[in-house]
Amino acid sequence: MKNILILNSSNPTRWAGLLSKTFCEHLTGRGYNTKIVTKDYSRYENDSIINYHTRLENLVYISFPILFNRIRNKIFRKNAIRQREKVLNNIYNIQTLNQGKSLSSAKRIIRKAGFIPDAILVFTTQKFLNYRDLYRIQKITNAPVYINLFDMSPFTGICHYSWDCNHYMNDCNNCPALNSKVPAKNLIIKQKYVQLMNITAFGVSNWIVSKAKSSFVFKDKEIVKIPSGNNLPDFSRLNVDEKRALRKKYDINDDSFVISFSAVALWDRRKGIELVVRALNSMEKLLADHDAVIVVTGLGELPIPLKYPKLVQLGLLPWDQLNEFYQLSDIYVSAALQDVGPGTIIEAIYCGVPVVSFNMGCAEEWVYNNETGYLTETNSAEELEKGIKYFLTLPKNELNTYRTNCVNYSKTRSFNNMVDAVLESVDRH
Repeated sequence: MKNILILNSSNPTRWAGLLSKTFCEHLTGRGYNTKIVTKDYSRYENDSIINYHTRLENLVYISFPILFNRIRNKIFRKNAIRQREKVLNNIYNIQTLNQGKSLSSAKRIIRKAGFIPDAILVFTTQKFLNYRDLYRIQKITNAPVYINLFDMSPFTGICHYSWDCNHYMNDCNNCPALNSKVPAKNLIIKQKYVQLMNITAFGVSNWIVSKAKSSFVFKDKEIVKIPSGNNLPDFSRLNVDEKRALRKKYDINDDSFVISFSAVALWDRRKGIELVVRALNSMEKLLADHDAVIVVTGLGELPIPLKYPKLVQLGLLPWDQLNEFYQLSDIYVSAALQDVGPGTIIEAIYCGVPVVSFNMGCAEEWVYNNETGYLTETNSAEELEKGIKYFLTLPKNELNTYRTNCVNYSKTRSFNNMVDAVLESVDRH
């Protein structure tokens, strides 16, 4: 029986961390001795989930420093402004700056796990691990490391998404995100430790795999494309009466056509929310003719005003309420411009909701024209408008066929397929 250690900076009971928890449960069910060591302190701890920090340490090392930095920046405003001036462009989602300083103790992680692992699966690493830490863990355990590429940060100097910058392919000098030598230094540090390690990268979309293969950090390493699968044990599909009751709860008519879209932060340019709103603003009369209702979830306000008056904003919903959001919808619109997923596409199709989407991330494997949605030819508001209009004017029986197709297709994309692909690589080494 193999020992598998999962490392994850996110709380395994919430959002991104849920993926690591589901992986752990699947691997345990298959007879692997699997444990998660996580940075994010949670009261939820059992034999499989171990907190790296104690509750007291979490306060001392995480909560207090955040509060201290906020107070310091308010008191020393000049210094805060001076720091901000180094940031040239916020669209790149800058990550933890110093990659050369260890963030965690390798020995402590192994001690917390309680075993020497045969393989190490790395999920999110923010403010918990860097390649120097992973190298030290591997030196102790001699276990191969498998890192999941949830964004581009594992192989860039400083950013989570590079947009039109290709510096990560060779060096990160003249960084468009930060007026500093730090990105170039980080890239060299990452490349140094990755080349010293027995490490494999996993990507769930061809987009992220192609980016990693062209990178300075991973160009000589194995990068495996694994299938994206649904990870939605808490989601259910409602019958007609249940959907009618749900719409009544939000004061939406049974015959209204509900168009939904979402983002954790609605102002995040990467999610393309402005393009969705522009598409809707160009078809105001058609929306009114079909008694459309726009339902949105996410933090903040829309980046530009929506002209159409029937708007329901739900705010940022907790995981256990997302199912209701999708069940309200007739179609879901995704306009992500840079994304490994987005996972919302998978969630919508799993719930039987056709998707209008740009061809980004895993959309190419989930959104099929005339089957599960409408995949646009270009990333523009005009193309989104075409897709939305297509479904608005579609006869109800044909829309129901799309819904059935979505449910049937999601059944073929089991989470087990993803686990199989990971284990195939793990067992090969």
